[in-house]
Amino acid sequence: MKLAIDIGSNTIKCLLASPDGRCGVEKLYEETLDSRICGAGNALVENAAKLVSDAVLHFVAEAKKRANEFETVAVATSALRDSPERGRVIDAVFAKTGVRVKILSGGEEANLSYRGAMCGMRGCADSAKARLYFDLGGGSLELVCGDGAKVSLARSMPIGAVRLTRAFFDGAITPQKAAQLGEYVSGVMGESAADFPKGVALIGAGGAVSAARIMKSRMNLGGDPAVITLGQMRKMADIAVACPPETLVKEYGIPAYRADIIAAAFITIVRLCEFLGTESLTHTFFNLRYGIILEDIK
Repeated sequence: MKLAIDIGSNTIKCLLASPDGRCGVEKLYEETLDSRICGAGNALVENAAKLVSDAVLHFVAEAKKRANEFETVAVATSALRDSPERGRVIDAVFAKTGVRVKILSGGEEANLSYRGAMCGMRGCADSAKARLYFDLGGGSLELVCGDGAKVSLARSMPIGAVRLTRAFFDGAITPQKAAQLGEYVSGVMGESAADFPKGVALIGAGGAVSAARIMKSRMNLGGDPAVITLGQMRKMADIAVACPPETLVKEYGIPAYRADIIAAAFITIVRLCEFLGTESLTHTFFNLRYGIILEDIK
């Protein structure tokens, strides 16, 4: 049994589970806390160590209610990875919780995310086909190409939703700023992911894709709930740019802690689909935390 804790830029999440040969993992408990530790640029918010420590202590306490024994594995992604304050925060968290946070490299994050996503594909008729997987977080975008469980390409790009919002939408969101953000994202993808195949089935994870799925349902766009077409994604991105956060929350079901960054996230997803030449993406709830459960993290 393992408690996997994922310390991201915008949220801190956990999954208490054990490997299961039948369906990948056997889940006992999972939770997400709104704990944005990413500040301006690569800086962390002043109380980052406290936010992480409080989340870890909360998750461990909740896990103890459900399992007598478990291993706690806490990992951090781009917010801590890119911060010069990472050492201080990790030491402070360890002093308060006894849990040592491991900072994942971009490659490690991408590979573990893909590993987790593929455990959700077990039993599917096309599970061995080549596919592309992405996980859009607050600080980075992970893109992985694989064939079944085997990874052939993995890349991490510094174009997460919080990072982009800070850089381009400091103040009111305008169509001009949105276009500039989109061009920047396309440029980064062109420089960093030109070797990825085009037209391959695309699978997406992360809070932004979950939010898009909710918004699609609220808009009654129809079709498979897990499948979002490029046309639908463009429509939702236009709405996210035009509407204030409170409208996105009230009318479209976007979580309040994500409403201010969702325009940047949706624009990034649109540009990713266009860059990869795909007309749709499929949402999966399987992600980095599932990969942590399945792998031996040192």
